[in-house]
Amino acid sequence: MSSRRRFFGVGVLLVVVAALGWFLTPSPVAAQTGTRYVSPTDPTCGGQAPCYTTIQAAVTAALPG
Repeated sequence: MSSRRRFFGVGVLLVVVAALGWFLTPSPVAAQTGTRYVSPTDPTCGGQAPCYTTIQAAVTAALPG
């Protein structure tokens, strides 16, 4: 009976470790694609988004690729 209990305990431990590994793995960041709007005078870019006040801010916000 002891070996059965030990086997069950090891199995449960492996499942818990695998679940923790899965939950604690960081998810990939979704790439932001599309057009960036820049307007130094209109903070809403005429209702367009994402809106930046400088070209550099838009370039900095863009991800590689």
